[in-house]
Amino acid sequence: TVKIRNAKTGKWEEISKTKPTIFQEKDEIKTETNASITIQIIEKAVVKVAEKTEVIIASLEKNDKNQIQNFKMDLRHGAIFAKVSDIVPDTGKFVIITPNAVTGVRGTTFEVSHSEENKQTTFAVLEGEVEVMSRIDTGIKLILSSNNKMTQGSDGFFTNIEPLTQEE
Repeated sequence: TVKIRNAKTGKWEEISKTKPTIFQEKDEIKTETNASITIQIIEKAVVKVAEKTEVIIASLEKNDKNQIQNFKMDLRHGAIFAKVSDIVPDTGKFVIITPNAVTGVRGTTFEVSHSEENKQTTFAVLEGEVEVMSRIDTGIKLILSSNNKMTQGSDGFFTNIEPLTQEE
């Protein structure tokens, strides 16, 4: 089951499998075991919310041409997979926020997961680059490139960057 808590009503509702759902800023999405949802942000930006995941659409700003200018998703726990080809050329932002870090992307295929249990965030980049900034007082900011992964601990520090394996 996939549920949405509508930001305006505050009520949790099950998402229809047959009708498209239009999400608004501040909506919360929760997936249960064996359930996931794919969200089309714009034509060239898609986010798959994996099972047992909770996210909030933190920001969904449009420009004067009604194009998505800035998109921010708050990943509370679980995993997401994103493929972003373009937002608004040169000025748009696509950001995933976890309790530990902020990732900023453009032209990228990547995955971010956050464990409530051990408070670790894992980043994996399949194509392109992701800029990762710690939200914890370490001041660390780095670029993770294609075919690499790393983990950030609850202390805010990152593990060494490692190549992705064939299984990943």
